[in-house]
Amino acid sequence: MIAKFHDRFPEVNVTIVECPVHLDAEQILREGRADIGFTLLPTTDEFEAWEILRDEYVLLIPPNTKFSDPPTWTDIATLPLIVPPADQPCEIDLYRHFARFAAPLNIVHKINQDSTIVSMVMQNLGVGILPRLAAEPIPEVIQTRSLPHRTRNSDLFARNSDF
Repeated sequence: MIAKFHDRFPEVNVTIVECPVHLDAEQILREGRADIGFTLLPTTDEFEAWEILRDEYVLLIPPNTKFSDPPTWTDIATLPLIVPPADQPCEIDLYRHFARFAAPLNIVHKINQDSTIVSMVMQNLGVGILPRLAAEPIPEVIQTRSLPHRTRNSDLFARNSDF
């Protein structure tokens, strides 16, 4: 997302500061600690915002694992799953998606770090579910599939309306 922004606006000097989970980009904009921020839709009315990226959640399937294509939630429910915890802002919609469409799932690990999930899938410890960009670079031996009833993690660009 940052590379795409830089390509579109090469004259803008960007300093990246990652926010802890308990702070969000909107709060940092409100406090005047940043001029622009990346956050999720929807935002409050006090900010001008526009979408710059949609990222699809995908299944990350261990090497040499036979898997149906396209997968069903019934297929996925039988697998040991490795997913991010539900308390992360980006993942709340994923868990809502699970509740709406999925049979009870066999979540065996809830891991904060995307790279750890990818590594665990590489070690055949389960099937991961992550936004595609969060999993990048995806090792060639890991298979990917779209989730049934696709869900997207919509990132956007927001700027302070006073900027």
